[in-house]
Amino acid sequence: MPTISITNTSTLELSIGSGIGPVRPNSSRTVTLTADLLEQAGLELTRLQDAGKISFTVSDNAAVSDKAEIAVAGINRKEVGGWAEVLAASQTNNVVNRVVSTAGGYVAKRAGSITGFSAALSAAATSAAVNCRIAKNGTAITATQLDFTAGGNTTDYATFTAGTIQFVAGDVLTVVYTSLAIGNTPTLSCDIEIAD
Repeated sequence: MPTISITNTSTLELSIGSGIGPVRPNSSRTVTLTADLLEQAGLELTRLQDAGKISFTVSDNAAVSDKAEIAVAGINRKEVGGWAEVLAASQTNNVVNRVVSTAGGYVAKRAGSITGFSAALSAAATSAAVNCRIAKNGTAITATQLDFTAGGNTTDYATFTAGTIQFVAGDVLTVVYTSLAIGNTPTLSCDIEIAD
């Protein structure tokens, strides 16, 4: 289980989550938590650290689950969604519509990285395969490709280690798809998970 060391740099006693408890002013506390408790405390720890009230480090005493990774690395993950489009045949890197905007993208407000990508088809593609990828500033990122085989799967997803597929403030993330000669027109829906 992960161990967290917290230093309260404020002049007030702080109570942090049910698993950590009170930390006296200008003192430190070390506790061992389950991954679930660490995840629950993660947002509060990050908020207090950003406010300059605490500093904290987390060490991994054993394999840390994906839930705990959020708090361990101080990662703030969020879903960026709303991409959906009825597919057409024989398209190459066609930009998928976002929300109510034609070919809209997500403009990064700060530097970060892509940590996940998921997609679903309303029905299996017939006659040919379809794939979709995340694009950054108009360039498709091959490592993010999700594949749908003809007559096969209707969902696919991938996760990526935080910091591997990076972006900077102002970069535009979109979703693109490539379809061969598909025999139907299913709807593609996609979401991206980012950490910043």
